[in-house]
Amino acid sequence: MIKRWVSLEDQIIKIVLRTLPTDSIALSSKTALSLSPRAPLDCFTSAAEIELFRDDTERMVRAVWPNGKPKPGETLIELGCGPGFYSCAFAERFREINVLGIDRSPSQLKWAREKAEALELANCCFQNDNVLDLSHADNRFDVLIASRLFTVLPDRARAVAEMHRVLRPGGCCFIAEPRYAFWASIPLFAMWLLARITHFNIGYREPSKARVLSAREMNRLFATQPWRKMKTWQDGRYQYALCEKR
Repeated sequence: MIKRWVSLEDQIIKIVLRTLPTDSIALSSKTALSLSPRAPLDCFTSAAEIELFRDDTERMVRAVWPNGKPKPGETLIELGCGPGFYSCAFAERFREINVLGIDRSPSQLKWAREKAEALELANCCFQNDNVLDLSHADNRFDVLIASRLFTVLPDRARAVAEMHRVLRPGGCCFIAEPRYAFWASIPLFAMWLLARITHFNIGYREPSKARVLSAREMNRLFATQPWRKMKTWQDGRYQYALCEKR
């Protein structure tokens, strides 16, 4: 029975990957290994590790640190971190900073912690928290990042208000959002389908269809806060916001 689900999961993932454009796919090294023949105990790992989106790590680094490097001791928070793709990437690349990943899914956080442990990232930790009501104090973080967060949020304006609140004066946030509901919904649907057919609780609670922002809505959303600087723009199937707090 396990082998049957392993084969079925692999077939679904491969179909999804063939469907997506190349700029919408990013695979962690663990995922790349898990897509090849593997032991039955690893049969559900690829469902958590696979990242069906554009990898914006380099874009984020250039945006929040124009000189390409943070100051030692800076703090970074990722909202909606999932299995820790960006959080671990930043923590591994910049060991001199402290990274915190936030998510509501216990299973996603479990995989994120396992990834950080495997990479020996003493500067990276994860927490179950609500992005609409963060448990952290005002002016707490130097950098905030989020990718594909607003496709599933019920109250977007409140989330932006929380972003502004927890950032320190002079702190930056970088937000990446898909522009088209069809492409944005594929990874949501794929994960929902995997959980449904395998009857396996991977902690996935997001809807099967994404809600995307238009360029005007994106600009208006972030303009609700009194940023020192604010910029929104589009690039291919994605759109971005870069904001600096007064």
